[in-house]
Amino acid sequence: MASYWRGGLVTAEASFLNQLYGRSHLNDLIAYGARPWDYLLPSPSHPIFGSSVTQFYQYLRDQTTYQYWSAFLPERSNYLSLAVLLPALFVIFKLFRSFYQKDSSFSDREKTDILILLLFSVWMFLVSLPAIITFRGISFYMPSYFLFKIFPEFRVYARAGIFVLLGITALAGYGLKIITTKKTSFRHLVVFLSFTGLVLFENFNFNPVAVMDVKSLPQVYQWLEKQKEDLTIVEYPKDNSGNDLGGGCPSWLSSDIVRDYNRAYELFYFRIHRKKLFGYNHLPSQERVILGNLDDQRTYRILKENNVTTVVVHTKDPMIGTHLLPYPQDNPLDSCWRRRITQVPEKVYEGFIKIAEFDDGVIYRVN
Repeated sequence: MASYWRGGLVTAEASFLNQLYGRSHLNDLIAYGARPWDYLLPSPSHPIFGSSVTQFYQYLRDQTTYQYWSAFLPERSNYLSLAVLLPALFVIFKLFRSFYQKDSSFSDREKTDILILLLFSVWMFLVSLPAIITFRGISFYMPSYFLFKIFPEFRVYARAGIFVLLGITALAGYGLKIITTKKTSFRHLVVFLSFTGLVLFENFNFNPVAVMDVKSLPQVYQWLEKQKEDLTIVEYPKDNSGNDLGGGCPSWLSSDIVRDYNRAYELFYFRIHRKKLFGYNHLPSQERVILGNLDDQRTYRILKENNVTTVVVHTKDPMIGTHLLPYPQDNPLDSCWRRRITQVPEKVYEGFIKIAEFDDGVIYRVN
């Protein structure tokens, strides 16, 4: 993936890398760490427990600090079902009891393998947790804090949970082996069917229809595609929160706070218009907050100094809530999606000249 910097200007590839590496700091390690309850709660799409799970995660976002907020859905898919967890706990119990009480359930080789799997699972569980856990004013540093110093390119350590699932599933296999040993064919069948049924029930989902109307090109991007000049664009809205830059969107957040326009859309539609994107993540936090206001002369100065030629203000989400069912009417992966679009600015600084306006956005030239 090629990339290059040119006075703060980046191609989509470099912009992506800047998004990936430039934001890799301690806050990301905390935000994208797994929480213990992520391993115990089924999918929000579960037909029976899903609504309760959704309410629990929403409660955490509304009533607690960010340290308790779980990562967004793709990063927290670490559910350990009871069908796996209970046999694994059973085999762990049997293993430790065998150390002080004679037990023929395991051979010496199996004891070693089970112990290795257990240590592996515990280690990966600790790795998956947030970099710092604070309890009663005392900070505990988790393995990801130190691993980040060696491998700064990795920031979503919740993904280490897949190895926890792998280790616990292997332990569950040993547990089922013990449970089914010396059982009659009928009892063996009953155990098998019960276990299979529990697995299917716990992981059953009514997933939303995964459909996006990617063929429909937003009007603002159609306009950009037709321009022959060598443009450098910046897309709005921009985060205007002075004390929570890049934060989430709990229900108590002030209605006048907006978040950055969806970066995924910027990169996705870059393949259509092929114009340079302004990589603003290298700017100091203070300047990033200033950029949120197009009526500020300082915004004009910052963009002008970085050779930005065009400002695109998005007033509609290009994919969510813009088409009738079965297209998605909400974005379950991003609670901020409504704050990533904005109204047509009532007033902008005189250096920004409106050159095009559409149903889904407004385009300004930076004079």
